[in-house]
Amino acid sequence: DGAMAMAASRARAGGASRRRGKGWRHKGATRCVARSQGASQAQKAVVIVGGGPAGALCAIQFAKRGYRVDVYERRGVTKREDEQTRSYNIVLNARGLKALKAAGVVLDREQAVALKGNVRHKPGGSYGINTSFRDAVSINREVLASTILGYANDQCGVTTHFNHDLVEVDFDASVAVFERRNGGRRVCSERFDLLIGADGVNSSVRNEIAQHSKEFHVEQTSDKFKYKSVRLPNLCTDGTDENIGEEKWKSSFHTWPRGKCSILAPPNPDGTLSGVVILPDVGAWSWDAIHEPKQIQELFRELFPDAFGGEDLPNVTLSNIARQKASPGGTTTVVSSMVYNGNVVLVGDAGHSVWPSLGQGANLALETAHKLGEAFNDRDANLSQTLSSFNAIRKPQVDACGRLSQGGFGSSSNRTVPIWLIMRITVVFLAHKLMPAIIPPPALFGIGNPDYSYDQVERMVKRESFIATILLIALAVATLVGLASVAKTVLRR
Repeated sequence: DGAMAMAASRARAGGASRRRGKGWRHKGATRCVARSQGASQAQKAVVIVGGGPAGALCAIQFAKRGYRVDVYERRGVTKREDEQTRSYNIVLNARGLKALKAAGVVLDREQAVALKGNVRHKPGGSYGINTSFRDAVSINREVLASTILGYANDQCGVTTHFNHDLVEVDFDASVAVFERRNGGRRVCSERFDLLIGADGVNSSVRNEIAQHSKEFHVEQTSDKFKYKSVRLPNLCTDGTDENIGEEKWKSSFHTWPRGKCSILAPPNPDGTLSGVVILPDVGAWSWDAIHEPKQIQELFRELFPDAFGGEDLPNVTLSNIARQKASPGGTTTVVSSMVYNGNVVLVGDAGHSVWPSLGQGANLALETAHKLGEAFNDRDANLSQTLSSFNAIRKPQVDACGRLSQGGFGSSSNRTVPIWLIMRITVVFLAHKLMPAIIPPPALFGIGNPDYSYDQVERMVKRESFIATILLIALAVATLVGLASVAKTVLRR
């Protein structure tokens, strides 16, 4: 919470001025902030709804380009107890890290973990180790958001307004109206030259657009899973396994795949794991069927007995899990356009949420914020035309990421890897080992590489699918020819 408090050091509560937003029809709506008389009248105003990682990074991008930036965040500076309980880690790959570096954001090494691999816990207590996630970074989502927002406020002159809900948007007058969530009802308005919706999968900005435009369409697809958060203890090995030492164990992404059920647990700096317990929407093992601490204890005894070192869950942990409200798993959001009215743009989950199967959600969001900033490198460019060009380039990329995630690892209806995906990747991987100069490695292995856009990765996946099909057919034909030859030899004898 210290980082978030620092992020709020320059935040203003809003509602001081009595000058109303020009053209605004909402009675009683006041200006959120009284602007300095010395401020340049030519300085364009950017209003960002949502102070998460994507919104905060957008704030930095536009503040550094000379815009006046105000961020409106519905939550308070200090998280509520239930929000702290539901906290989780995200994994940043090269895409997300590149976006942060370009904006000048430096992560505190004491609050993040550089990953060295993946530990896959199998039934019976054994485990497998691989180098997946190597060079990625595990960091708490709230720490990441507060780090970016703190830099935006303290180093870039961004103003953040906490505890504000978006009430309505007057697209004709370019005015957004907000309501304070605490301290009594207070409605205020904010004029904008550019409005950025970065307010999550249930975006209020997106809903406003949908209500005002018949041409704007939204399609959302759920993966039909729900999750709850749990802090797992430090489960270091005794060092007898020559494949992994204590440091690598503590710096690895741990997973417990159990068919439809699973635990995904990136590490924390103190060696504990920030886990999410993912269960299907329906079934005996589902969060809709599991409510009591004793039921949760039984779930872990049955499916994840080694998650707490072979011990039962402590009572406090059981209570924390039991009182959490299960959160929806993955949702793919596809909008007809990320841009509306020539001065509104949707970023992050508001415009392109994806299933978590390939771990791209936060990385996709940060990359979009970075790309949006780059689109405005020329400050004299026409706003509407710039947004239109951005949408034409970026939307095919984010849509491709959504499709890839829906077809990726563990994304099928039973939370297991599709058999064709396993066969295709195995064949392409072996072919690459035999002919590295001709056959590239499986495209999904490089999905976190920012040198390739997501639509390029999708095209490579389709191409390697064709190659894998040809190789499998050739293998099948060769096998049949071999069997026929053996049969002829036997018959001759």
